[in-house]
Amino acid sequence: MSNTTHYENANFLRELAESLPRILPEGGPDKAALLQRLANEELAQAEYEDQVRA
Repeated sequence: MSNTTHYENANFLRELAESLPRILPEGGPDKAALLQRLANEELAQAEYEDQVRA
């Protein structure tokens, strides 16, 4: 996966986590927290790949 893809995925997951209460009111904060954690992992992977390529 390219770095750009990791950054795009992280952004999408964060936006989805923020929108989740409107999309799925009964979803609960645990699902939003999971999406945020996945976004953080994508961002960490992108940053790692940036460092490796530098």
